[in-house]
Amino acid sequence: MSGDDSAGELAAKDAASGAAGPVAAAAAPGTMKWYGWGAEGQEFDPAGRPGVWSYAQAHLGITEHLPRNVPVAAERIALPDPVANAPFLRAVTEILGAASCSQSAVDRLVHAYGKSTRDLWRMRHGQVTFAPDCVLFPESEEQILRIIAAASLHDVVIVPFGGGSNVAGCLEIPQRDGRMVATINLRRFNRVLGIDKVSGTARIQAGILGPDLERALAAEGLTLGHFPDSFPYSTLGGWIATRSSGMLSDSYGNIEDMVLALRMLAPSGLIETREVPHASNGPDAKRLCFGSEGTLGIITEVTLNVRRAPQKREFRGYLFPSFAAGIEAMRTCVHAGVAPALSRLNDPDRTQLSAAFRRKTGWAETALGHAFKSYLRRVRRFDLAQGCLLIAAFEGDPDAIAWRRRRAEAVYQRNGGIGLGRSPGEAFAEGKFDFPHIRDFLMDYHVLADVGETATVWSNMLPLYRAGVAAYREALGRGGRRHWVGCHISHSYAAGASAYFTFAFACNRGPSGEVDPWAELEHYSAAKRAGLDCFSKHGATLSHHHAVGYEHLPWLAGESPMPGGSVVAAVKSTLDPTGIMNPGKLIPERSLARLAG
Repeated sequence: MSGDDSAGELAAKDAASGAAGPVAAAAAPGTMKWYGWGAEGQEFDPAGRPGVWSYAQAHLGITEHLPRNVPVAAERIALPDPVANAPFLRAVTEILGAASCSQSAVDRLVHAYGKSTRDLWRMRHGQVTFAPDCVLFPESEEQILRIIAAASLHDVVIVPFGGGSNVAGCLEIPQRDGRMVATINLRRFNRVLGIDKVSGTARIQAGILGPDLERALAAEGLTLGHFPDSFPYSTLGGWIATRSSGMLSDSYGNIEDMVLALRMLAPSGLIETREVPHASNGPDAKRLCFGSEGTLGIITEVTLNVRRAPQKREFRGYLFPSFAAGIEAMRTCVHAGVAPALSRLNDPDRTQLSAAFRRKTGWAETALGHAFKSYLRRVRRFDLAQGCLLIAAFEGDPDAIAWRRRRAEAVYQRNGGIGLGRSPGEAFAEGKFDFPHIRDFLMDYHVLADVGETATVWSNMLPLYRAGVAAYREALGRGGRRHWVGCHISHSYAAGASAYFTFAFACNRGPSGEVDPWAELEHYSAAKRAGLDCFSKHGATLSHHHAVGYEHLPWLAGESPMPGGSVVAAVKSTLDPTGIMNPGKLIPERSLARLAG
């Protein structure tokens, strides 16, 4: 059954049973499928990639002939009964109109969780223990302010929703205390309000999706330059609420470096910062909004610093003899001021994985590849099993690209790096948004895959990497499960960079091939805990760009201890005195003891 069929049948079931509130025939426009990443029909296709199945069988013991783990049909999912709050529903129906207030099962389902591995595994197996009681679709700030006022009056929890792409549990309310939960979908806040080409700024509504934002800027010859992995399905407001980083952050900075001013609607009123490049007037209210995860208010409008779009962007590949050599080359480039717009260094396992996912090539290119490998082994004395692929992106006009590339490549050569040309870089550029689709594909074969990302200083990078790989491998291998761990380094700074671990394991199967999904989810949770414990023990951050949410909250107190309690709690008590905005996030003393299965 397709997701569209499931949605339609679920809505029809609601209509037949007289479910409260308007019934939608399908999910809200632009939302992702409820059981996975992306729109219906979008999925990873291994065809034309001859190395995928051999690599998967060698490392995870799975083959394409195994029975598929198909998501449960939507109509079989028993959502929690909606909490009734008739006065609030009457109020928001008056504010928005009945068509923009939904209690349909399909809208509740697609807004229940984000897209973390834990979220999707539970969804696919029909365990949905949380869902909002209603979903609201405002189209003006006045409507949002009135909704928040009604929620404050009637003690209703508000959860902001942009693209639904969060992977840290930012949308789930694990402890709702009997209150109604209303999700506010911001996708109607998707307009470009103005572009000032003289100042290099653009006023944009916060619900706009990444591709729509870039298309609007490109029409004026501009770009924001922010391309997170979630880019096709995430929103500007979501980037700010989670302090997102994009692939080209080495050149453009992180999202907080791109925001000139913003507007956020809080229960206590409007927060509006002025469009000035810098001010010395005490703590910056704008900074409080970055990473606030919907706990303080709803970001509705942003003024961005934008740039002229580069004439050209060129992706290239380089091979280093070791991970240490590649890290040193990255650090040296940053300190010398010649770092590319993107530098992504794969460890040996990630490098081999990239090779396995290459598309099929012609005989001439294959022969050339074999000859080059022979040269590396015999002439350059490369141990290809330890080789590390670095992908670099250079952008600008041709002269600027040539200048930076020459200087970066001089650093690479001093550290043993060898240029591989454009082919590896172009392969990366083509598939740069594929990982979430690959994760769904692996779930079809009872493999759980995820990432653990962090950041540390350069001097700690190799010790952290070694400890992280060891921690993941030890946790993943318990019970004899086949598993895989790899890492890449990216998002460089003067002081350090982000370390991005990717891991996967094949579920244990019973005598008849059956899988206990909840035992495997607990095994996954134990592996994730092991990674986060390792980051904390070795002085790294719990997350570089995936936010805190519900899943990472237990580790926050150890990273950001504050005398007298949490700063977020103090600010929240002023901006959200009744505690209605996305509770259970960012305040460590209210966290669960540990992430549970």
